[in-house]
Amino acid sequence: ANNGHALSQLEMGKYFLLGKHGYSLNSPAAKKWLKAAAEQNLKEAQFYLAEVLCGESDGPANHELAASWYAKASALGHAQSTFKAATIYYNGTGNCPVNYVKAFKLFEKSSKPESSYILGLLHLHGKGTPQDTRKAVDAMHRGVQNGYKAGKYQLAALMIKENHACSYGMPYGVS
Repeated sequence: ANNGHALSQLEMGKYFLLGKHGYSLNSPAAKKWLKAAAEQNLKEAQFYLAEVLCGESDGPANHELAASWYAKASALGHAQSTFKAATIYYNGTGNCPVNYVKAFKLFEKSSKPESSYILGLLHLHGKGTPQDTRKAVDAMHRGVQNGYKAGKYQLAALMIKENHACSYGMPYGVS
């Protein structure tokens, strides 16, 4: 790790983060090692660094910086980071301002069913993308069909309101 080996730095960061292999929990040390590995474009280190930044135990959380690291990990293919960055931008968590454009782009990349549903909400309200009720219904439907059941009632109400229910072969809602 001291010689700049990214995987070793990641492991040292995880040891301090999780208190493994005889190492005590130590957030500053974890952050130091994870940052060193993250700066070498190791997506798992970028993810863990963002996790540390979101839950700072040695100072205030920095969600804006965390979102940036999540987005970098996402660009390298770390799926969980994609959803986490999108959620921070969508909600404007902590010190990170709301950014619907960034949130929209990241939710488009995310494979979580909830992401499709949130894309529908963004389409519905014209946030981060032009307002388009049809795209909203399609995206929300995709999310519900792929397992995000929490959105089925709002989707059904929207489909009835907008008279889209029949185009899905569902006269009164979502099965």
